[in-house]
Amino acid sequence: MVIRREDDTLQGILRIFYKKLQISEKILLYAYLIDMTGYTFLFTIYLLVSGRFITNAASLALLLFPIISGITMFYSKTILHGISFLVVHSFPLIVGVFLFYTQRNTCSDLPSEFCFFPTNVTFYTSGVLLLIFLIISTIFYCTILYHIWSKKIWPIRHKYPYINDKDIISMDAIYQIQFPIFHAKIMIIGLYTVFYIYTVWIVSILEKNLRGMRIINFFVPFNIVIIYYAYFMLKGVRDEKKWMMYIVYFGNIFQAIFLYYATKDVCYSTHKPFSFLYCFKYGAFFDVFYSLTVISWIILILSTWNSIRCQRNFGLHLGQFLKYEPIPDAFKSGTKLESIEQIL
Repeated sequence: MVIRREDDTLQGILRIFYKKLQISEKILLYAYLIDMTGYTFLFTIYLLVSGRFITNAASLALLLFPIISGITMFYSKTILHGISFLVVHSFPLIVGVFLFYTQRNTCSDLPSEFCFFPTNVTFYTSGVLLLIFLIISTIFYCTILYHIWSKKIWPIRHKYPYINDKDIISMDAIYQIQFPIFHAKIMIIGLYTVFYIYTVWIVSILEKNLRGMRIINFFVPFNIVIIYYAYFMLKGVRDEKKWMMYIVYFGNIFQAIFLYYATKDVCYSTHKPFSFLYCFKYGAFFDVFYSLTVISWIILILSTWNSIRCQRNFGLHLGQFLKYEPIPDAFKSGTKLESIEQIL
């Protein structure tokens, strides 16, 4: 009779994962599960009372990003990935704040047909509840992550206790920053792209209004594929390949310029008169795109800066160390430890 190991099943893996969590981590996990469940429920109610559920239902796909980001945070168990999660989690807050801001301006200053959402009490109540829920959960995340960091439950980055070479430790510390930056870059630019597809393409198709499409509207969806050039910021360092790093630098510059023109086009193609001040005041979607663009620029700058720091260490055997870097359990084997020491 074959006896299955506990870690051979998904249920077993999750049980082992949960048993290893400390109390603070379990509190964070419960908060994450409640947050994602409550956010999904309240967001669905919000769409139902908006009067355009069919049109807005496609935006439910945006829920995947904070869910994936949270899973990544728990998998890595580092504070930097927790910060990346907070950046991704800020997206629904940004959307909520700008929806209320522009809705108030639009309904008070412009004709009633320009009010994108209804002005009834039910809609505003559901929106306020959703926004309050997101604010409370964000504050709680910040508090519990600070507690986990102060109690040294999660490190800023993972360390290898059997590596004592200061140069290797310093180079590895720089390299490990690449991972949370990669996490944030993929999530935020992915959010921008999916949100763009929803607001420009899906809404236009559902409302049968494809006139006025501009050239840039056809290129933005391809950014879902293009963004995976960011993987080179990890592989390029591990393999010490300069051409991969140059692709990262060029890709970051391209993304910064591309996002600027795509955001600018949202304003000029949907709002008249064509001015940024007008778009800021009345264009909820433009405000969201603008905020995501600014956040993306910050992440792209950090990505370029840290990638340059990593490239400066090329030729110092960092790539060789990273190719053979062991997980902590691997150090339990004296043979493996000896081979690693020989490599270094």
